[in-house]
Amino acid sequence: MNDSLLYEKASECYIKATLDILNHYKSVAMEVHHVGSTSLGPAALPGDIDILLLVKNSQLPVELPGHMIEEGYEVVEEVSPYYKGVTILRCPYEEFAVNFILMEYGSKRKDDILYCRDCINENPSYACRLKEIKDDYLESRISRAEYQAEKSRLFLAITGQPGDAEFV
Repeated sequence: MNDSLLYEKASECYIKATLDILNHYKSVAMEVHHVGSTSLGPAALPGDIDILLLVKNSQLPVELPGHMIEEGYEVVEEVSPYYKGVTILRCPYEEFAVNFILMEYGSKRKDDILYCRDCINENPSYACRLKEIKDDYLESRISRAEYQAEKSRLFLAITGQPGDAEFV
């Protein structure tokens, strides 16, 4: 599948999956965002569709998964260090796996995730670097741990933060 077709199909799937989730949980959702590699038009990267579901209060990311599991979603156990303590639920949708990242609306992480996504979409050099990192991982030139570390360095550079914090 060529890059523009991948991005188009992922975007369509994001819209359909978002409408489905909002039909069930519109009373608790504040915002919904397409994030992750399939949201990056310039990078046109393969992967799962990641949807950031921002909910009204801090109890909802704890309470909501039970309802979603009853609807057929499964909890994602293996997550990057950045998402430790965050509930991520997955379901198949069309030819993609869709991950719903449940986060409180006021979360600082939300701001970092959206800022990085927007910067990568606006800066071709960031998009190119992320594509190189993902290609290295997908072609088994680097391990999953190296992939996460390389992404972390890129996101730290984008946000201007010092240190070795783990990011998306």
